[in-house]
Amino acid sequence: MSEKPSLLWLSHMIPYPPKAGLLSRSFNLLKELAKDADIDLLALHQPRLMAPMFDSMERGIAEAESTLNAFCRSFQWVSISGETYPLAKERTYLTSVLKQKPYAVEWFRSSQFQNLVKKAISATKYDYVFFDTIGLMQYAGEINDGPLKVLTHHNIESHLLRRRADQTTSRLEKLVYGLDANKLEKYEKKICRQVDLNIVCSELDAIRMSEVQVGADNIDVKVVPNGVDVEYFGAHQTLPESHRALFFGTLDWHPNISALRYICDDIWPLLSELDSRITFDIAGSRPPAFAESLSDQDDRFNVLGFVEDIRQTMSEARVFVCPITDGGGTKLKVLDAMAFGLPIVAHPIAIEGIDLVDGESVLLAETPSDFVAAISKVLFDTQIAEGLATRARDLAQAEYGYASITKDLLAYLRQRAMEAA
Repeated sequence: MSEKPSLLWLSHMIPYPPKAGLLSRSFNLLKELAKDADIDLLALHQPRLMAPMFDSMERGIAEAESTLNAFCRSFQWVSISGETYPLAKERTYLTSVLKQKPYAVEWFRSSQFQNLVKKAISATKYDYVFFDTIGLMQYAGEINDGPLKVLTHHNIESHLLRRRADQTTSRLEKLVYGLDANKLEKYEKKICRQVDLNIVCSELDAIRMSEVQVGADNIDVKVVPNGVDVEYFGAHQTLPESHRALFFGTLDWHPNISALRYICDDIWPLLSELDSRITFDIAGSRPPAFAESLSDQDDRFNVLGFVEDIRQTMSEARVFVCPITDGGGTKLKVLDAMAFGLPIVAHPIAIEGIDLVDGESVLLAETPSDFVAAISKVLFDTQIAEGLATRARDLAQAEYGYASITKDLLAYLRQRAMEAA
């Protein structure tokens, strides 16, 4: 293998701009890996992920191409075919049922993308090929036996769907999520044994994968934790003397919708009665109608929509509230708040995979009254607030910087390549 390895990265979205969890992780890993590897990036474009962040799709694409080509050797993309059809997701789900394939596999099916992969493989001898989600493994047949195949699991997808099926009160959703979880688990059992390395985001997800892969001792699993751009978020040092709480994220993602519903229906009614000075800001693209309706009725509850620079909004807040009870992996919004020095009140599920300690670097809560009690401590006790902020910020800087994460990953890849040679 050459001193500077060659890497093909297959992505299920254009990883730009780095202003949402998944986009941020992939962008920052690519940027850091590109310092020591030649990277060709092939991406499936999902316009709905980019649209809220730019005044036009043309501007977004142009900015993405300019930025990504600055550190990638090459960057090419095609749009997901299904996004151009009416009722695209519903049609894809029906197709997945008829074919007995997981929804994620059908959603990422593209003959154009397959052709890009074929051309890249025929033109370049790669040392590594990264599949940035399990739904892209349908293109693994185009890869020869030379490069190491690496599959990233941002979540253990079957576990995520089972948790969602367990939590919903809708019988139809229980059926839909449960059936897709079964198909995904079967697919995971097969696919994870066909790659050289499976990457997960936390030790907890490594355990979840082992539960799916019972008896598969030859599967190599490595934890590559979610990280944070500590230079971007790390400039904030003092807490404002405000009574402002904050939640932010992509607001049409199911775990965020559920968390926001919980804030609106259960936490805010109690918190708003505690003190008339308390306000709550909600930042993120595509906010649901129920949150905007509450904002229209209550001038202390503010739905801000997409915010160009979330650091300004964070600097005005006293506490980040994260009542997420769904999803897998680790929550990058929590890491952002940690690096920024914003005290965190969260549900235990929201900090899964992150080494936060209740009462030291985070306050955990599970019921509405627990959340209100914890939030009030941060709002009205400066000593508690500053202690939480300092310890969380120190942890983010020590363990979750992307530079150290990618350095460790590349060293591991080099070791695996030498063993396979």
